[in-house]
Amino acid sequence: MKTLGLALGLIAACTSASYAQEKTASNSVQVKPQNEIRVKQKTIMEKFEPEMVISVEGRTQMKEDRLAEIERGKQIIDTMDISERKKRKLLGDLYWSPYSDRLEKNMLDTKIVDTKFEEDDY
Repeated sequence: MKTLGLALGLIAACTSASYAQEKTASNSVQVKPQNEIRVKQKTIMEKFEPEMVISVEGRTQMKEDRLAEIERGKQIIDTMDISERKKRKLLGDLYWSPYSDRLEKNMLDTKIVDTKFEEDDY
């Protein structure tokens, strides 16, 4: 009787292990590329106020701009001579609260503005 229970338990364990491996193998096949930018096609606000909603292309462009700004901020934070803990906090602020006081204090506005003065043209 003990051996029958032990055998059934062993069979159940092997079956569940093989099922779990099969499940993870099927999940790993459906990996989406990271560089694909996705936005919602329909929003709730579009149902009630369609003229106030930005188009899908506009939202995609806004998201691309935001991701480019995050990459630029990551490069700036990476070159700073500060502790790793502070870098992690700044990176968290960069993703989750881009207008935080801590981020504003530590990052310089490094955008290059090309200005042309009238005196330069002689």
